[in-house]
Amino acid sequence: MGQFGDPFLSGKIGMSVVGSWSLAASSEFNFKVGVAAVPQGPNEKIRSVLYVDPLFVLKDSKHPKEAYQWIKYLITTDVQEKSIELSGGNPPVNQKAAEKYYGNFEGIDPKLIKQVYEGAYKNGFESYNHMISNYSQINELFINELASVENGDKKVEEALPGIQDKLTKLLERVNK
Repeated sequence: MGQFGDPFLSGKIGMSVVGSWSLAASSEFNFKVGVAAVPQGPNEKIRSVLYVDPLFVLKDSKHPKEAYQWIKYLITTDVQEKSIELSGGNPPVNQKAAEKYYGNFEGIDPKLIKQVYEGAYKNGFESYNHMISNYSQINELFINELASVENGDKKVEEALPGIQDKLTKLLERVNK
């Protein structure tokens, strides 16, 4: 990963809040790695975000029964375990496959993975990007409009009024 890559892997920082995908290459790290839950502050309403990937059948699907059968197949223990293996460590939705997941990361104590996984499952909440209609368009607007702030061309105070105007127009367009 070298000195210009990920700041955690290059040794510039000692801790990083990331998803399980970052552990997929744990066997290639040139140092010992551990995992822990994201610390919680005094406000119990502020919790860790879970970036889950839902499986669903669209209401207008031409083949809803077949789609439902496909989802049932995807969440079987065998398929979930194979997914863990092929992905490098995507967390399973099938709880029976979780044991394979806990032991998937070379050099990391499976008990710690289990503790983080179960804690996230119990205390986390689904990311708002699954709950807001047209989230991808809203997110893209913010990314594009805040680029000038990130590169130092504008101050936040200068960018926000333009973002507000564009967001209002976007919402009017998509909510028709």
